Amino acid sequence: MDALGYRLYRLKREAGRHWLGVILVLALGYFAYHSIHGARGLFAWVDRNHELEVKRLELKEIRAERRWLEERVGALGDDGIAVDLLEETLYELGFIHENEVVILDPEPAPGAAE
Repeated sequence: MDALGYRLYRLKREAGRHWLGVILVLALGYFAYHSIHGARGLFAWVDRNHELEVKRLELKEIRAERRWLEERVGALGDDGIAVDLLEETLYELGFIHENEVVILDPEPAPGAAE
């Protein structure tokens, strides 16, 4: 047998002995890759945490808006609209300007002479 044939023989024999190690290294590489890039890997975990933070901020804004709406609805009492709410709404709609004052003329009582 020549030197090249002997080397090939030894290489095949060594590879035959280390097949289990090669398979284990490949399996370890597979799991390492998917632990970083997989659906439940490190990058996915970072993305989910970012989405969770965005949703928490959205929830905070929605709760603030709800609180503001509840205050406005609370100003609509049984006896009518609150004067401050009326002035604010008129200002927002452009019916009055910053330096103007709203004076409400109360309705006369029924049966009163005009």
